[in-house]
Amino acid sequence: MSKYTHVQPVEIARKWLSKQLHCGYVVTEVTSSAGEIPDALGLRADYTVLVECKVSRNDFLADKKKLFRQSYEDGMGDFRFYLCPVGMIKEDDLPQGWGLLYWDGKKVAQIVGPSGNIWSRQKNFIFTKNRDKEYRLIYSCLRRIAKEKGEIDVK
Repeated sequence: MSKYTHVQPVEIARKWLSKQLHCGYVVTEVTSSAGEIPDALGLRADYTVLVECKVSRNDFLADKKKLFRQSYEDGMGDFRFYLCPVGMIKEDDLPQGWGLLYWDGKKVAQIVGPSGNIWSRQKNFIFTKNRDKEYRLIYSCLRRIAKEKGEIDVK
């Protein structure tokens, strides 16, 4: 049993995407017609980064069975990471191309993933993603923002 709830690492992932990767916009646990509900998805001008947060090994193993995890082209994110408590997921457990972030309750350490300043050149970590799903999710977020600002009348 993990001492963490799912809410804690989702917030840590949001902060990591925003501060470490300088994502201009980060969405967390947004439902849309896309079907996939990413724990955190960071948007940059040149790519997107998906972070799936796991607080138990059973949750990680169940996640690997989802259809959009088995068919890489059906998932979201140009880059994909699992974030978990230190040691819960091992490098050998990772699906091909996934990065790994460890969280010790205070800080995040990137264990596996692209390095340097130009991630877009590291082809071994870039996924062919489902752009339609990502666009639907982003569109849903933008409509919600516009509705909150009173810019559109959504029924």
